[in-house]
Amino acid sequence: MKKNIIATLLVLALGSIAISAAVNSGSSSFDVSTEVNGLSYLAVTSSAYTGQTVGEWNSFIAANGITSAVDITNSPLAYINLVNNKRTGVNVYMYAEKMTGSESANTYVIDYEVSVNNATYNTSTSTSNELFVSAANSQASEGIFFGSYPVSASVDQNSFDNAPEDTYTGTIYFTFSAT
Repeated sequence: MKKNIIATLLVLALGSIAISAAVNSGSSSFDVSTEVNGLSYLAVTSSAYTGQTVGEWNSFIAANGITSAVDITNSPLAYINLVNNKRTGVNVYMYAEKMTGSESANTYVIDYEVSVNNATYNTSTSTSNELFVSAANSQASEGIFFGSYPVSASVDQNSFDNAPEDTYTGTIYFTFSAT
């Protein structure tokens, strides 16, 4: 019986040496990966976005969104805020409709000019969307891109001076496309 115990202990000792030798010799590794999905956001707000994270962006947009007409004499009227993580960037365009009166019998329109980032759209002369941020200037080559651009406008004085009494509103549109 003593021999059986000694033999069993010997087998266990040799087995654990062999197991620990297999675990401790050589090397082992594995790869890890993740995928970052593309995102591009555009928002019109009452103030400029200065944050650096998407979480801050979400809070900012909720607190600073524009929900009613802005008087055209305000300067700036609003801010166009852009978030982009696409390496190729995005193109951002603007388009504006002439201001129309609120009275249904009033067919008079007031022209105006909108400016963003050194680009101008004039409701009396422009015929297509005006590019104001190019893909080359919005690339996420070194991390996520955040940009904030003030929007200004000026009314065409002649069409304003000749307008009948009414409240006039126009809409300014901003669109973007990934390249």
